[in-house]
Amino acid sequence: MNCSRFAIRVLIVAAAVVALSQAIYRAPDAHAQPWASAALSSAGGYASVLSEVAAQSPAEALYERALERANRGDNQGAIEDLNQALALNPNYTDAFMSRAYARAALEDNRGAIDDFTQALRLAPNEAAGYLGRAYARMNLGDPRGAVEDFTRALELDPNEAEAYLGRAYARTAVEDTAGAAQDFGLALALNPNEAEAYIGRGYARVSLGDDRGAVEDFSQALRLNPNNLDAYLGRGVARSSIGEYQEAVQDFDRALQMNPNDPDAYNGRGIAYAALGNEEAAAADFATADTLRGVSP
Repeated sequence: MNCSRFAIRVLIVAAAVVALSQAIYRAPDAHAQPWASAALSSAGGYASVLSEVAAQSPAEALYERALERANRGDNQGAIEDLNQALALNPNYTDAFMSRAYARAALEDNRGAIDDFTQALRLAPNEAAGYLGRAYARMNLGDPRGAVEDFTRALELDPNEAEAYLGRAYARTAVEDTAGAAQDFGLALALNPNEAEAYIGRGYARVSLGDDRGAVEDFSQALRLNPNNLDAYLGRGVARSSIGEYQEAVQDFDRALQMNPNDPDAYNGRGIAYAALGNEEAAAADFATADTLRGVSP
């Protein structure tokens, strides 16, 4: 077959797919056989491929279109298609899951929780459902509920680094600092290149009084990401705590290069300057920190 004839056949098939898709969406409660038959006939030798599309249930067709819309960033359009799919098939687990993700993307966390819960009612061993609901609960300010969901996800999939990382943040929020440090470590055992986990464990170690361990974690995070503001801030605090005041000043300097309006960096550097006996520089940094925080002198 020459190239031009092949290109024509491709265009015919593409047109047939469009026609078939329109047929399905024009009448989602049936397969709209007259349009579908015409589409299949126009495809000639490619009818077997289109037959697979035609064999989709209306709910599945709507689900597929919802995924395409979500991939384009049209989460509201995806939700509308998934609403129709679920009206046709109220036990469509994947549709509940996908609508939950779309709702979460639109910051409708309560709606996302409802959909994840429905999906888990239908598929109670789906780790992704617990993981998604955990994040939605965190967004709604329910870290204790999130800890429960992350834990259940890990019972189902003990090798899910993301779940350890999420539970670490949730445990931090409920002031379970030791548990958070342990979870950051478990996340790193599965993914040793996760800079955020080193930073999280670094701050946990500062809270637990393990400042030297914190310095190691922040340093490792900076090896992975040399432009991480939080790592410089955390290491500056930890270095001050172990008496490395000059090194702390250097870390706070680097942080202020990245964000000249960070009051924590000025305050941390002021503490280090004061410890070094540079009272004038310390006073200037404390005053700048107060100004940035809106504190009157």
